[in-house]
Amino acid sequence: MGRTDDQLARVRKMIALNAKSSANRLEPPGSPITPRRQRVLHLLDLEKQKTADLTAKCAEITQKRDTANKRIDFLSARLHNLSRVAARAKAARLNVRADLRRSKHNTAVLRSRFDRRKADAIEKALNGARIAVKKHWMKGRGGIFTEASREMVCDLVGLKVTSANVNGVVGHIVEEGGIASDIQVASEIRAAQAFTASGDGTTIRHLNYEAKHVTYYKTGEMIPVTRMLDTTSAPNHTSEEQFASWQSIIKTSLVDTYNASPLGQDNPLDDDEFVTFLKGLGSDHSPDQAHREVSTFGPTEMQLETKNFRLCKS
Repeated sequence: MGRTDDQLARVRKMIALNAKSSANRLEPPGSPITPRRQRVLHLLDLEKQKTADLTAKCAEITQKRDTANKRIDFLSARLHNLSRVAARAKAARLNVRADLRRSKHNTAVLRSRFDRRKADAIEKALNGARIAVKKHWMKGRGGIFTEASREMVCDLVGLKVTSANVNGVVGHIVEEGGIASDIQVASEIRAAQAFTASGDGTTIRHLNYEAKHVTYYKTGEMIPVTRMLDTTSAPNHTSEEQFASWQSIIKTSLVDTYNASPLGQDNPLDDDEFVTFLKGLGSDHSPDQAHREVSTFGPTEMQLETKNFRLCKS
């Protein structure tokens, strides 16, 4: 801007000198206008016009300069504010990083403590279990297995846990559990005075398997219960074989087992009486199996009247 002002000053000075020299060379007043004078006047008009244009241009430039200066001041203030904001953001970022590092360190410390405490707790529990096992043996007085140990063995067998070096003991315990379940079913059926039986078979790898269960109401309950009796293999799936299996379960597994127990010795259960409790039978060979049951047990033993015995063909 300073250079432009100097140029304008020089131009104005040159215009003034040219006008003065031209006026000195002009002819006296009152003389006729000569072509030379006309040219000089024209040049003076042109110089005045240029001066006016330059003055307007200078004013415009000055205005733009002021506007630019104001814009520069505004941008400088804005830049200063942004610099302060950036500095604050940088400080906040550094603080966040420091907090994250501290949090990560604290988390690692807590994790290591937790792992150590967990390992200590596991070791403590194992030591306690070892001590408990040493103090509480599975056998009670006289070398008899306790009730809790028997229940544990039955649960483990149900979960298909492989036994080692105790197969004889496990077999005895499982067999005793099966006998106890037969006694329980016979006792509950005797109290209910009625039950229904159902059975079916299937073939797995050319071997026949039959499963049977009974359903009845327990004393004082409104919802019937279903008890599994047995799952055995059979030579075939004929009605004769199914009937023989039912006969073995009812007379041998339930009645004879119950009568051999202390409960049955005090209050024995008769075979014919137990058969009369059968009120319904479900089988996939119902017609011929029912005929065989009638011919074997007789209508007086089986009570196969329509009013209290229903055959259900599956």
